[in-house]
Amino acid sequence: MSVALQTRKELAAAAAKKRCCKRAEFYGMLLFAASFRENSIKLQTEDAEAAKRFLSLANTVCGRELSLSYTEGAGGVLYSVWAEGEDAAFLLERMGHGAGEPLLRLRRENLAGECCRPAFLRGAFLAGGSVSAPKQAYHLEIATPHAALAEDFARLLEEIQLSPLMTRRKGNTVLYFKNSEEIFDFLTVIGAPHAAMELMNLKIERDIRNNANRVANCETANIAKTTAAGVRQREAIRKIERAGLLDALPAELRSAAKLRLENPDCSLAELCGMIEPRVSKSGLNHRLAKLVAIADELHE
Repeated sequence: MSVALQTRKELAAAAAKKRCCKRAEFYGMLLFAASFRENSIKLQTEDAEAAKRFLSLANTVCGRELSLSYTEGAGGVLYSVWAEGEDAAFLLERMGHGAGEPLLRLRRENLAGECCRPAFLRGAFLAGGSVSAPKQAYHLEIATPHAALAEDFARLLEEIQLSPLMTRRKGNTVLYFKNSEEIFDFLTVIGAPHAAMELMNLKIERDIRNNANRVANCETANIAKTTAAGVRQREAIRKIERAGLLDALPAELRSAAKLRLENPDCSLAELCGMIEPRVSKSGLNHRLAKLVAIADELHE
């Protein structure tokens, strides 16, 4: 099950108890339905529970029985709930939207109290929202063809300390979040704490996996670097040895050369633990670098 469908199912099960909240939720679903016009209101969703919720709220809030149909396609079942003609005009009038209204705006009187705001947001998401947790980034959005409505909705979100981004796509204004913390907060506010927790767990798992990959890549790079350095150092020491100059080197260089030849795969830190008298990593590295420099001079 997709994250979006799982979220909508949780929201559809979060029933509003107060009548004012039921009205606010129904209003959110109306405003962000696929079609919200004077002669046609149509909600489309892949979630049967969300479709049933819309039917139930229409009956409870406005006393209207709406029509329900569904179609099956390659992507699954798509449910449609609609009202036409007088029924559509009646629903708009009950929500305070007059006939021939030039701009669709948010009617704050339908959000009677603070308790109604989460219900309204829940309805809006059920009708026009989606959320996803892909491999690279999280994304939650709510779309509407009405730009003025999108601006009103953005202001409502800002009042609860959420700052959506806005863009235009295929004739719609899209409000969206990329910040995972804001997505978690939004889902919790609208009544989907389990979906928020699931996304949070996915984020934690992804972060752990990414950190593990970074550590593994770093370790691999370090191993490759250590191996390459060791190979170069051994080749330099053997070149000095073939030239008959190894025994003529100072004692500390001969000791470093012998240690490297006997321990070809050891790191610098490991070699420091073997040499006597003890020497620091920088000191031992300097000696090995000196051996490489001597070999380079021989080559020249």
